[in-house]
Formats: sequence, C-alpha cells, structure tokens
Amino acid sequence: NRCQFCRFQKCLAVGMVKEVVRTDSLKGRRGRLPSKPKSPQESPPSPPVSLITALVRAHVDTTPDLANLDYSQYREPTPTEPAISEAEKIQQFYNLLTTSVDVIRTFADKIPGFQDLSRDDQELL
Repeated sequence: NRCQFCRFQKCLAVGMVKEVVRTDSLKGRRGRLPSKPKSPQESPPSPPVSLITALVRAHVDTTPDLANLDYSQYREPTPTEPAISEAEKIQQFYNLLTTSVDVIRTFADKIPGFQDLSRDDQELL
C-alpha cells in the first residue's frame, strides 16, 4: 500500500485531472456526481442579435467623439484669472446637464421599441 500522495501522483501521471478529485462529502459514492438542483435556475433568453446590433449602433451614433470634446470651460481658473461666481458655476452645471440629457434622449429614441411606449413612460425612463 502506497501513501495517499504517491497514489495521487500516480493518478496524475496516467492523465487523471486534479480538478475532479472527490471531496470528503463525495467519498464512498464511486463514479457519481452530485445531482443537479431540483429547480434549475433558468437564464433569461438572450436577446436576438439584431437587437444587440441596434443597441450598439445607437450607442455609437450618440456617443460624442472624445477627441472633439471641449473641456476648457470646465477647468479651474488659474490664480491670475478672476474667480467664477456661484451663479456662473450653476449655469455651467445646468448647461452640462441639459447637454447630457439631450444625448441620453437621442440614444433612447434609437432603441427599438422605445417610441412605442407612451410619452409618460418614455419620460420616466
């Protein structure tokens, strides 16, 4: 009789896979794998390729080109420049927010089925 380590090494040498070693809970149940759960978890059906393609196209069409974005109006003023007033900061934020909402709305309009929703539902989304 060999030690467990030697037996294990011999098993690996003949091509057995170490990831399939039985755990203590399976000892004595030769050749049987644990049974599948009684209520299998069903994955939701994957959307058709055309829907995925439409979503990707909508995203590409509505995402601004990062190289062409102008961030200069959102930078911190240098010490030699006058400080921006609170009202100007709020106006900058409002402009940025409305531009972002417009981009999101344009994206949503390109999603298949979005236009079929009621106007109230579209606005909620």
